[in-house]
Amino acid sequence: MIMNGQFGEMKKLIKMLLEAKIPFQHIVQYAYTEFMADNIKMFGEAGKYMRNQINYYRADGTRAFDCILHYGSYGCEKGLLESYSELGADEEGNPRVMTAEEAFEIIKKDWENQNA
Repeated sequence: MIMNGQFGEMKKLIKMLLEAKIPFQHIVQYAYTEFMADNIKMFGEAGKYMRNQINYYRADGTRAFDCILHYGSYGCEKGLLESYSELGADEEGNPRVMTAEEAFEIIKKDWENQNA
């Protein structure tokens, strides 16, 4: 479970993307939202922890991959990333749970294909 802002897989993915010079967007949400209010009701103080999201866009501006990690996301109990994007979801369009390495390989393959 994610506790005290420890987002190891997200940090690993950010580091890999920066080293590979692959552009991405990193969103960190601290603001109190209705979603957080529901989390606080369900999980107490642990529901207040921040939400992290990485977005990878193709040159034409389409978002091809994103992943999230926050209290309540799929895989959060193991500190893993949840992806529900075009490249990240399973064959049926369902969210998929993955490591930073798996997410990076998906993004890197698409980046290389787009820039070949």
